[in-house]
Amino acid sequence: MQSTIDATTDNPKEIWTAILMGVVGLSAFLGMPVIVGALVEGYGLSEGQVGYHSATGMAGGIVAAILVSVLINRANRRTLLLAGLIIGIVSNALSALTSDFNQLLALAFASGIGGGMIYSLGIALLAGTEHTGKNFSILLFSQGVFGGIELFFLPQIAEVFSTAGVFMALAMAFVLMLPLVGFIGKHSQLIEEALEQDNPLPSNKLAPWLALLSVFFFYIAVGSFWTYVERLGVSAKLNSDTITSALTIGNLLALIGCMAAYWLSERVGQAKPLLVGLACLAITFAVLGQNINEAIYLISMFTFFLLWNFIDIFQLGTLSQIGHSGRHVALVPAFQSIGTAIGPALSGALLANGWSLSGIMMLDSITTLIAFILFILVFIMAFRGKKDVGASHNPIVI
Repeated sequence: MQSTIDATTDNPKEIWTAILMGVVGLSAFLGMPVIVGALVEGYGLSEGQVGYHSATGMAGGIVAAILVSVLINRANRRTLLLAGLIIGIVSNALSALTSDFNQLLALAFASGIGGGMIYSLGIALLAGTEHTGKNFSILLFSQGVFGGIELFFLPQIAEVFSTAGVFMALAMAFVLMLPLVGFIGKHSQLIEEALEQDNPLPSNKLAPWLALLSVFFFYIAVGSFWTYVERLGVSAKLNSDTITSALTIGNLLALIGCMAAYWLSERVGQAKPLLVGLACLAITFAVLGQNINEAIYLISMFTFFLLWNFIDIFQLGTLSQIGHSGRHVALVPAFQSIGTAIGPALSGALLANGWSLSGIMMLDSITTLIAFILFILVFIMAFRGKKDVGASHNPIVI
C-alpha cells in the first residue's frame, strides 16, 4: 500500500507512523462497545456509570488535543509521542487491576490523555503533508480495519481473560508503537506559504470555525451512539454474539464508506456528499428513536458505520481547503474529543434521570441536524462564486 502515497516531498515512514498513531490513539474509542459491555458485565458498572467513564476518557482526549495543538510547533514531537505512549501503557495496565469506579474514572482520564496525544499528533502530522486528502482517506480506512479487528478479538479476550484482559490488550497496542518513535521528525514542518499557494479558495475567517463547530455537534451524536450501540442491541433483543458479528460487519461497511468518499471527492466535490451523508444519518437516528427492534437496529447501525468515516473524510477535506494554514485541521481532534465527551456524559445523565435509549437517539438526530445546518453555512460562506476548487492537487466540483 505504500505506493499509494506520493512521497516526492513527504516522508513515507513518517506518514505511515502518523497513520498508525491516528489508529492506536483511538483504540479505546474504536473498541468502546466491547469495553462498555466488559465494564457492565465484568466490573458491575451501571449504564449511567459507563457513560461517565467514556466521557471522562474523552475529557482526557480534549486536554491532550489542546496540549498538542499548542506544542506541535514548539516541542520535540518524538518526546510528545513517547509521553503519550507511556501514559497510555500505564493507565490501561492499571485499569486491569481495579474495579473501583472512582479509580477507573481517574485512569480513564489518563488513558484519554495518552491516546489523545498520539491521535492529535498523528492528525497534525498528516495535516502538514502534501497529499492531505489521500492520507486522511488512508487513515480512516486503517481505523476501520483496526476497529473491525478490535471488535472481533476483544470479546474473545474478555470471555477468556475477563475485563482485565481487554485493558491489557489496549496497553499492548501502545507498547507496539514504541519502536516507531524514531520514524517521525523532531520538529514540525508545516509550511503555511505552500499550503496557501495550493489553496484557491477565498479566505473567510468564520467558515473554518463553523466547520469545527459542526464537527463538534456531529461528534456529540457519534460519541453518544457509539457508547450505547451495544446496549441498543440488547434492547432490540439481540444476543451478544449477534451484536458482535453485526459490529464487525459494520466496520467492513465503514471501509466501503472510506473508498466511496475518496472516489466521490474527485468527481462531485465536498458539499453534496457531506450534506447528503449528514442528512441521512440524522434521519437514521430519528427512525431508531421511534422504534428499536432487531431489523431497525441492524439497518441503523450499518448505516451509521457506512456514513461515519464517509462524513469524516469530507469534513477533513473541507477544512483542508478553507483553513489555509492547516491549523484548523490540527484542531479537529480537540473538537471531536469535546463532542465525544459531551455525548456520553449527556446521555448518561439523561438515562439516569429517566430517559430511554430511544430518547437519546432523537437527541443524536437533532445534533446531527445542527451539524448539517452549520455546514450549509460553511459552504455558502467559503464557496460562494466558486465552481471548482482544488484539494490534494485534484480539481473538485462543488
